[in-house]
Amino acid sequence: MIHRRSLLDQAAAVRSGEVTAVDLAAHHLHRSIAAQPVFNAYVTIDQAGALAAAEAIDHRIAAGEDPGPLAGVPLALKDLIDQAGLTTTAGSGFYRSVPTRAATVVDRLESAGAVIVGRAGLHEFAFGFSSDNHWFGPIRNPWDPDTSPGGSSGGSAVAAAAALAAAAIGTDTGGSIRVPAAL
Repeated sequence: MIHRRSLLDQAAAVRSGEVTAVDLAAHHLHRSIAAQPVFNAYVTIDQAGALAAAEAIDHRIAAGEDPGPLAGVPLALKDLIDQAGLTTTAGSGFYRSVPTRAATVVDRLESAGAVIVGRAGLHEFAFGFSSDNHWFGPIRNPWDPDTSPGGSSGGSAVAAAAALAAAAIGTDTGGSIRVPAAL
């Protein structure tokens, strides 16, 4: 199963033509959508955006261009980090921002060929350790769905641990990545 291969192996598979970026993104999107009712890892799964980005990677490869070191690799992005054109909620019931510019980390990932498949859930405003979210529901631990993955980057942790994405971006101020890593 390609989703069990490392991030670098998945990128190599796309570059070599073993799998297309569209097929790789579709595979991870399918896994993400199927797992959403159980794990609630995402605030938004961006099927259209991910498939369009993957198609652009495939066109670059077909044209003989270097797609970048992360060629077609599906990533999840904590819904605290701006992504141009998609709503950032910060896990809040009232905060909504649709940025016209992406955060630097997003620009760099996309320039390297990464495909963002979804916006990962979090503890509201990244202020908590459980990733239980009053507005979007609790995020569940993939090893034991009756428990929390920790937080606030719980959605990112679940997306990576359950291989819903090849990797995920979180943030950490007071343990938001370290707590999920420990749990």
